[in-house]
Amino acid sequence: MASKKGKTGIVGFLAFTAIIFNAVAWILQYLANKFWAHLSEISNFLVSISSFFLLIVAVYTSYDFAKRQKRFWRIIWWLLTIVSLLAVFFGIGVNFLK
Repeated sequence: MASKKGKTGIVGFLAFTAIIFNAVAWILQYLANKFWAHLSEISNFLVSISSFFLLIVAVYTSYDFAKRQKRFWRIIWWLLTIVSLLAVFFGIGVNFLK
């Protein structure tokens, strides 16, 4: 039986996976705040994974647009991509549920 990836292929799969991880992470974060504090660590890990997948999808799909723009906008795209990667990998940002 063939895999049903649709028109977007692996990019769509990564986006779908990111949405699943993000939804589970929000549910776990809610439960951690209300009942079990130890679920917070698992939730933060899932948010990190979903953020990484969403960033990969955004970078991949926006690259096609950026490479057709003038040099100034391509530089802006690279800078924003680097800042976004640093934010995901080094946890730059705020978890407002804490």
